Amino acid sequence: MSTADWARTKNKMPARPLAPVRRGSMYTAEQEMAIEEGLLATPTTYGYPSTSSSSSSSSYAPLHPHSHTHSHAQSQQPQTPPPNSSQWTLSPWSLMAAYRLYASIPSKMRTAPALLPSLSSASSSSVPFAVSIAAHLVAVGGRRVRIQQLLLTACAALVLALVLLTTARPVCHHNSSSCVIIPDDSVESVAMPVHPTVLYYNTHGGCNQNMRGVMRSLGVKVDLFNPKQVAGYGMSASRARYLIESGHVDFVCSRYDIIVIGDTIPHGRALLESLLEKDTMKQCRSKIVVEMTNRFDWDVSDKAAYYNTISALVQLSKTTLKDKLFWVANNNVEKAFLEHKVGVSMPAVRVLRPLGVAPEYPYPLDLPEPSTNLFAARQHYSTVYSVLKRKYNIPIAVFPFGHKYGGPKNLLRFKAFIDMPYEYSTMKLYENIAFGIPMIIPTPRFLEELYDTGIHKMLNPYILQNFPVSPDMLPFKQVPEFPAWSAYMDYYAPEFAPFLYYVDSYEQLKNMSGMSAAELDSKNVRVEGPLFYAKYREEILGGWLELFRDMGYAYKMNGEGANIMMQL
Repeated sequence: MSTADWARTKNKMPARPLAPVRRGSMYTAEQEMAIEEGLLATPTTYGYPSTSSSSSSSSYAPLHPHSHTHSHAQSQQPQTPPPNSSQWTLSPWSLMAAYRLYASIPSKMRTAPALLPSLSSASSSSVPFAVSIAAHLVAVGGRRVRIQQLLLTACAALVLALVLLTTARPVCHHNSSSCVIIPDDSVESVAMPVHPTVLYYNTHGGCNQNMRGVMRSLGVKVDLFNPKQVAGYGMSASRARYLIESGHVDFVCSRYDIIVIGDTIPHGRALLESLLEKDTMKQCRSKIVVEMTNRFDWDVSDKAAYYNTISALVQLSKTTLKDKLFWVANNNVEKAFLEHKVGVSMPAVRVLRPLGVAPEYPYPLDLPEPSTNLFAARQHYSTVYSVLKRKYNIPIAVFPFGHKYGGPKNLLRFKAFIDMPYEYSTMKLYENIAFGIPMIIPTPRFLEELYDTGIHKMLNPYILQNFPVSPDMLPFKQVPEFPAWSAYMDYYAPEFAPFLYYVDSYEQLKNMSGMSAAELDSKNVRVEGPLFYAKYREEILGGWLELFRDMGYAYKMNGEGANIMMQL
């Protein structure tokens, strides 16, 4: 912007002072922050620093916060437009007004999905881009600042309204295309009378496969409902209240005898809180099984209120809700974690581990070619695998986080699977043992070293030391050479230890990388693992049968010799 343009614009501006302009910059500090945030577009040819050396047919190009291609030095050099050239002018006041409006938008909304198809390819169709476009459209041709502000506010309000409409979730209180319950038709083929009706209220694909496997083994149908349709992670008390009042809880509970809440328990917060309602018409009528497969307070922000709810439910599950609310876990740590956080003593919690079932998929072609000369690993938010590859030259095929790798059967084509735990238990731990995949796990001491040195901070092993660890209080057996706290991690459970390979240092893992696949698998896990888990599944299913019996159902033979679940 030339000096003359600046003078003309300044005369039109209100008396409100602007933030001081940084030395050597044509922008105020607030304007520069807006450009860094990706809110304000910049000319591709002149007027403001360009994001690219190539010209464009458009006068402006959006500046995305993750697409900076120009240097900071370049951004400090204003360019003079050629004579008699026409360009849009944007007053500094509207620049700041746009940025202040953008800064007031919640961070989760700043990267909302595409609002309009026409914006789908521009700057990720984000809210900053939409607000930026609105700011430029209303600031053309030196219009009055107050008109710009009014139009900018109107456009921004429209954008925010579209965001809310786009990201809003239904309450699911009636059958609709936005409220999907996936029915289980597999049991129909065996022509069994099926009772009770069961719904799995869960978001995790691996948990869905496991629960389908459990119920099919028992001859029970289980439908699936993904609670992400009605709430995000860490459901708040206000959202739970809204789902109760709007009829979602009644809609779900009126259709099923039993509802099993899996994966993240806060997803089922509305169902649980309904049990505390004084109005019995608002209470969930189904029996509820809380299957703890992950920390019970995952991503909850209003923890104090949530803990009060859980505390009340735990106490009532010993008395008035004894035949209504049941607690199970698929690993050792969940009960102790809840008791420590909430400060309550829970009733008996059955540990019913996964069946270790997993479908088989083709191996993706964009991953490294499987080889028994390579270890396999799956990347998470950790630098440990980079250290193993670069510093110790350990040959590893690392699958990107979230990338499919075709299931455990494909892991058999590698030498072994290196698993640096990012959780106290994971579904693939059980699946890999069941399929006979040799797994390399750090010892408890090495896991502490990885955490202390910052190489692998995803799992804090010291939390487990807050739980009862004395021999007379520890509810589980432990591997004799491991510390007592390790008993809470299924990676160190005595029943699984014979099928896992523990390493205590980088050097030991380096030595194992020089072994052949046959030499490394000295425990013959590829054969013994599946044999062990085939028997272990019978124990797991027996635990579910006992749970159904406690809920008032019995597993009996019908007149045709088939097993069915019947009400007592």
